[in-house]
This record gives sequence, C-alpha cells and structure tokens, in this order.
Amino acid sequence: MYLIDTSIWIDYFRGKLNDILRERVFNYIENDLIAYSGVILSELLIGCKSEKEKVIIKDNFTGFQYIALSHNDFVDLAEIGNILLRKGITVPLTDIIIYYQAKFNKTRLLTYDKNFKYFNDKNIEIIRAVQQASGADK
Repeated sequence: MYLIDTSIWIDYFRGKLNDILRERVFNYIENDLIAYSGVILSELLIGCKSEKEKVIIKDNFTGFQYIALSHNDFVDLAEIGNILLRKGITVPLTDIIIYYQAKFNKTRLLTYDKNFKYFNDKNIEIIRAVQQASGADK
C-alpha cells in the first residue's frame, strides 16, 4: 500500500506529474494500492477552488483504503512529535499524523515534503523537485 502525500496529489489532479511519477500513481490506483488519511483528504478539499473540484476529489478517493486514527493513536503520535521537539526539530502536526499513519499501517509514503526526512524511515520516499521536473525517479 502507498500513502501519497497532499503535494503529489495536487500535481496529479492538475496534470503536472512527470511521466514516470504519473505512471507510478496510475499503477498504484489500478492495483488498489492507495491508502489515504483524513488529513490528506482535508488538505485537498480545503484547497479546492470550486464545487466541481471537490466532487472530483471525493469521487476519486471513495475507492481508496481509508486509514482511521483512534484516541490512542493520537497519544502515540504526540509522543513522536515530542521526541522531535526535544531534539530541536519542529514538524507540523499534519506531517506527524501522516507519517504515523504510514508507519503503523505498513504503507510506503510518497511525498515531496522534506519535513519527512526527520523521521529517518526507509519507507518514506521523498521525491526531489529535480526528479519531479526532469522525470528522473528513484
């Protein structure tokens, strides 16, 4: 399973992914390998400029696996954030939630966001801007 971060979905819906990354995302969709979180869905819906965009996003996400969080999950992910903060590293809560959901649901995280490097996790694949622009992939 793959949890695809908001920034990659934005480029996907705008038709701005390079050929290689677009094919990867299509492949994950075709093979039912996409999971999503409420945070990612909310971020996408917040950025919509029209009701039509909201409908497109909601319709696309209905076929994906939803990853829910419990009370205990929030307690645990807060501990991750606290550990980072004690090291002097500030990561947005949304990124901690997304990381936690990927890690504890055994999904790979595909993102452009460099904040995820602080988690030092081999299951996080940060797509560099140069890869996005050139079509080069991992």
